[in-house]
Amino acid sequence: WVNHQVAYLVVNYTSIYLLNGQSLSPVSIDSAPNVNPFFADFTANSAQNFAYALGGTVYRSLGSLSSIGQDNSSELQLRLAADGTLFVNGTNPSNPNVSTIDVGTPTKSTSYFISASDQRISYPGSQTIYDAEWSPDSQNIAISNSQGLSVFNYKTGKSQLVTLTGIGPQSGFNWISTTDLLYVNGNAVWDFGLTQGTSHKIANTPGAINHLAPFAADATTDAIYFSTDPKDSLGTGAGIYRINP
Repeated sequence: WVNHQVAYLVVNYTSIYLLNGQSLSPVSIDSAPNVNPFFADFTANSAQNFAYALGGTVYRSLGSLSSIGQDNSSELQLRLAADGTLFVNGTNPSNPNVSTIDVGTPTKSTSYFISASDQRISYPGSQTIYDAEWSPDSQNIAISNSQGLSVFNYKTGKSQLVTLTGIGPQSGFNWISTTDLLYVNGNAVWDFGLTQGTSHKIANTPGAINHLAPFAADATTDAIYFSTDPKDSLGTGAGIYRINP
């Protein structure tokens, strides 16, 4: 979803459609001939820009679609910020900590950023990354990896540790504002305040939350909504819950 009315749909990993209200239209994409037609990953932002990897090439649409790099990795993760900055994380099957993505320089990096002006900036971490999500203002990106959850400021290059424990490949977290990051640790929901640099527990969960970006905030009431896993280990089944301020 781009907003409450607009969404991109990736169908069978081969086609992209734009859903706007009740209107559905195909999105024109580029790909080299005679290549694997399946998307390695697809990402979009609130400005309806998008990026994807297809047939060994990374594409980004910021008003117009263009090729911004080549990709030889078996696993590829793309995250597009509101300002058009693209976070790229790729892994090689023989060494899961070494990226094989190259955007015109012989330097290889586990993960890095490509600015809206196509400038490449390396991410300093070297751990295996599980997932990442940009803050709404494109300043910070929350990254979960094999050593925990942290927030990296793309503008300053500084990192803040959120937690070292309770983070795995399916740990849920997402921003509900430019300064508040919600995440699951154990059977509880925690709020990391970027300004204070500390976390506090806001609620216990009645079931397991094993999916990414599980939280949604109501801007008018400050209520927070989340859902639990239908196959959770606590035996409570799926449900939709609200945390009141």
